[in-house]
Amino acid sequence: MDATTARIAKYLYPKHNIKQEDFSKTVLPDKFFDLSVGNPPFASTVILSDPAYKKKRFKLHEYFIAKSLDKTKPGG
Repeated sequence: MDATTARIAKYLYPKHNIKQEDFSKTVLPDKFFDLSVGNPPFASTVILSDPAYKKKRFKLHEYFIAKSLDKTKPGG
């Protein structure tokens, strides 16, 4: 979500699709990515803004891991 980091990534990787947006509000197809990389903060904040995961009441880091796994291809 950091604007500076997104601008740097866009500059370094102009051919790639770099998005600066809230991961909990981003709609992505399941099993789409070959690789997921992130550095979510470990926090007790419960993520309720994503309807697909709301019932699970994941903490921030748990949510990131679960959604990343769902969006990454098997074996990715």
